[in-house]
Amino acid sequence: MSAINNDLDEFYKLLELGDFDKAEIKILKLLSYNPKDYLLLNNYAVVLYSKKDYSRAVEQFFKVIESNKDFSEAYYNIATIYNKLSKFSEAIEYFSKALIINKDYFDARFNLATSLINLNRFDEAIDSLKYCLKQKPDDCEIYNNLGTAYLKKNMLDDSIFNFNKCIHLQFDFVRAYNNLGIALHKKKKYREAIFILQKGIEIEPKFKDLYINLANTLRYVGRYLEAVEILKNYLDCNKEKREHEILTLLGGCLCEVGEISEGLKLFKESSLIAPNEILNYEQSIFFMNYLENINFNEYFDNIKKLRNYFTKYYFNYKEDLDIKKIKKPIRIGFVTGDFRDHAVGFQLFDVIKNLSENFNFELYAYYNYDDQDLSTEKFKKFFKKWKVINNVKDFDVINIIRLDDIQILIDLAGFSEGGRLPVFFNKPAPIQISWAGYLASTGMSEIDYVIADKYSVTPNEEKQFVEKIWRLNNTWSVITPEKDIGLNQELPMIKNNYVTFGSFNEIKKINKKVIELWSRILRESHNSKLILISKKFDEQKFKDRFTNLFIKNGVNLDQLIFEGEQERRKLLIKYNYIDIALDTFPYNGGTTSLEAAWMCVPILVMKGKSFLSKCGESINFSLGMDEWICDNEESYVRKALNFSKDFKKLKETKDYLIKNRDNFAIFDGKKLSTELSHAFQEMVNINNSKC
Repeated sequence: MSAINNDLDEFYKLLELGDFDKAEIKILKLLSYNPKDYLLLNNYAVVLYSKKDYSRAVEQFFKVIESNKDFSEAYYNIATIYNKLSKFSEAIEYFSKALIINKDYFDARFNLATSLINLNRFDEAIDSLKYCLKQKPDDCEIYNNLGTAYLKKNMLDDSIFNFNKCIHLQFDFVRAYNNLGIALHKKKKYREAIFILQKGIEIEPKFKDLYINLANTLRYVGRYLEAVEILKNYLDCNKEKREHEILTLLGGCLCEVGEISEGLKLFKESSLIAPNEILNYEQSIFFMNYLENINFNEYFDNIKKLRNYFTKYYFNYKEDLDIKKIKKPIRIGFVTGDFRDHAVGFQLFDVIKNLSENFNFELYAYYNYDDQDLSTEKFKKFFKKWKVINNVKDFDVINIIRLDDIQILIDLAGFSEGGRLPVFFNKPAPIQISWAGYLASTGMSEIDYVIADKYSVTPNEEKQFVEKIWRLNNTWSVITPEKDIGLNQELPMIKNNYVTFGSFNEIKKINKKVIELWSRILRESHNSKLILISKKFDEQKFKDRFTNLFIKNGVNLDQLIFEGEQERRKLLIKYNYIDIALDTFPYNGGTTSLEAAWMCVPILVMKGKSFLSKCGESINFSLGMDEWICDNEESYVRKALNFSKDFKKLKETKDYLIKNRDNFAIFDGKKLSTELSHAFQEMVNINNSKC
């Protein structure tokens, strides 16, 4: 007996030292003396589990149960393995069996709650954790997991309470700081979230998720350079390992502040570390559109790589939806996250409203965004069905669209935020269209058409698209006018005694070449100023940085007026202070140029070679403003200077825009909806002719 006890003692020592191979030999020797001993069998299973031989470990734990069906620890150990293997239903089954034998088995109940959370069974998890609190009322892990369950349920006040309780019990419980930061962000308490996440980093400077969530919160409130700094700090503190999540997030932040090439390099580096991370491909594709010279071969190569990670789903329907004839009313679905106060939403509103009044159509919205605002509520009235899909899996979205019998599905986002291209990849509707929200090819052969006009995509640009180009006669898009905003009938330069140039475009569209040309214009027209408005100027660091880019190009500080984010109506009123709007290139303004035109400010644009770089041309052709389209950089500078000096010409131009404003196609949502209606019917006819 003493020899067996000695062997058993030696076994436990080997197990503690992590020498699992020798421990296995020792326990097998002990089992040879007593092969039915459930405790020895359990110890053998523990060795197999420690060696990560999970299938044999489970098999062995079942032998333990055969030997002693009331041994709760064996059920618990089986559940633990299933939990580790993400087999949460099986884990729940065996944690529950352990609790039937011993209802006060704390670890079983606590880990049962974890599995329940992983299966979104939050109420059951909360009940289990509350029971655990009766056993251990001061256990910070319980409060952290309770907070997590409430956070998943979006019960933010309860989650914040429990995370705070956890931190109160153990001030250095760093995971609770991270989770509390997430909850505060969702509660829109951004300042508090930033403070808590920074505290967490002070406690544990190498905790990756704290940096990710802090950078995301900083980015959300417009503090992009601080986000860049915090992510670079993490990389400096962890030089031994380049984390792909950090690289991807840093790449996105750099692109947002106009450092497109640097951002793209980081996406590429991240994709080498984590080739299955599709966000790198999505962001690379999206931000490549901002390059001064886009490489379309590389663009489509990234899309090809991305498609390899999309899942093709198969459904057992009685009828093949791809080849059936379409009957009236035609069901049209829209996939977007922009049915809200958003640049694309401002373009869509009047068109969607008028389409909804066409009895030949039934409109369905698949809204892919967290937040909803007053504009969202107005949009909802135009749809027969409104479905929020931002937390719905692709498979389920596809199934919903097919069961809704959608016949035309329209993508309004592409690779931008709110897009769901994996859904279009599965072609849940017989006709699929890209329009308005993403003015480049999606690279998806499953999308049949891109809506454009004769100016925005000429035959020369068709090779840049996988999809067919469907050209409208007048314009590819419109703006929903704000008719009650007063117009300045006079030129601002009369009152100011200087000419005011302006651009309210996204900062990332203002590349180094644009800054060089605008600086040259400001230098050569000495009595001039430039107004730029952007959310990014709310961050003083960024404002200073951007100011210096112009100063380095010889511009005087008093020529620059940089203002932060403004509510839309106030933004539109700001056009009354501008004499000439300067468009960006190669990525032109869309909504901003349409809004400038509505406020009767002439827009100086550069000719482009892609849809994105020909929006300005399209808008000016629609306005009859051909003279304001420039062939090259020299022409751009020369015309800016000449127009700014020719008061009479500038006044005639403004008067022309004011007089004809109500007749321009780019402000006529009803006219565009009529043209789209005809286009949709023709597409249906083409589809039906193939059936």
